[in-house]
Parts: sequence; structure tokens; C-alpha cells
Amino acid sequence: MGAGPILFEAVHIAGKNVKVTPHWFRHTFVTLLLENDVPLAVVKDWAGHSDISTTNIYLERVHQDNSHVHLKKVNLFR
Repeated sequence: MGAGPILFEAVHIAGKNVKVTPHWFRHTFVTLLLENDVPLAVVKDWAGHSDISTTNIYLERVHQDNSHVHLKKVNLFR
């Protein structure tokens, strides 16, 4: 999926939700990069974070939110 459809969807969502702020777009952008395995150092630079620990907070959240995906891969009954 290219950036165009993602941007159009984000604008559509923003139009329906007055709570969407520029920070929401920033957060969504950083999260999308991390979910697509863009290296943490690259995301840090693109996000403009001065400290990688700030970017790492996003990564920890992505891993927490996707923990069920990882658990589905485990076969306990071999």
C-alpha cells in the first residue's frame, strides 16, 4: 500500500473525528514505520527525536499491541 491511500484514509478519519490532531498524524506515521520493520534509528531521524529512547517507547507499544500475533506462531503441541 502506498502513502497515497494511507493519507486519504487518515484524512477521512480526521474529518469524522475532531479529536484528531497533527500529533495524531505524527504518532500514526511513526507507528506505521515501526510496524513495517523500518530500523529504529531511521524512524528516530525521520520523527525528529533527539533521543532514541523516545522512539523506543513507540516500538515497545507496537510490540505490546502485536503480542497476540506472535503468540499465534507458537505451537505448543508438537
